[in-house]
Amino acid sequence: ADVLKEIDNLLSNGHRRILLSGEDVGAYGREIGTSLASLLKKVLDLDGLIEVRVESINPHWLTLLLTEAGSLLENSRLSSYWYVPVQAASNSLLKKMRRPYKIEEFLGSIDNLRTRIPNLYLVSDVIVGHPGETSLDVLSVPKLIQQVQINYLEIMRFDDHEGIPASTLPGMIQEEEKTRRAAYVLLLFVRYLLEGSIKTRLSSLGLLPINTNIRTPELFQTFID
Repeated sequence: ADVLKEIDNLLSNGHRRILLSGEDVGAYGREIGTSLASLLKKVLDLDGLIEVRVESINPHWLTLLLTEAGSLLENSRLSSYWYVPVQAASNSLLKKMRRPYKIEEFLGSIDNLRTRIPNLYLVSDVIVGHPGETSLDVLSVPKLIQQVQINYLEIMRFDDHEGIPASTLPGMIQEEEKTRRAAYVLLLFVRYLLEGSIKTRLSSLGLLPINTNIRTPELFQTFID
């Protein structure tokens, strides 16, 4: 009721596009006996709405949404822009990250979503340099990018913070090596974009659809090395 009231106020004040956003918006409502699918149905029924965007939803929740929402996801007022973070391209690494899904579920949910939204603009992210990450894990990332046709990619180098579970895991990777691996993924994603495998949507500044926490000097030095 609170969400619908807020949206109704926005629509009354002339807003026509709504973003449903959260740390893990796919989990919405589970503890109060409702769901994201139920909310979406009510939102899409509101008068005066042009577009609703969902951001971000983890793969296991997307699988559930696809089951619960059905043809609702084909509604023309639902945005084609979807942010589905994958984080890693191998099941072994996802397990170390404590992610509650496997690569197969990510691939299946995206394939299913694309059948309902043919012009899907897919945003995702990967963490490079997580403790225990192998060279094969890194090599799997570009293959995954191409397989699911990611349009916008966030490439995040793992940062260790005191108190997080990952800080105690074996196989910690040196900072220089993290940067090298992240730069490798970034370079291959740029090549993938430039080869024209997908339609690239540039920002208003003409920037490529990439976000990363590698500082520019580090990145260029890695390329030079």
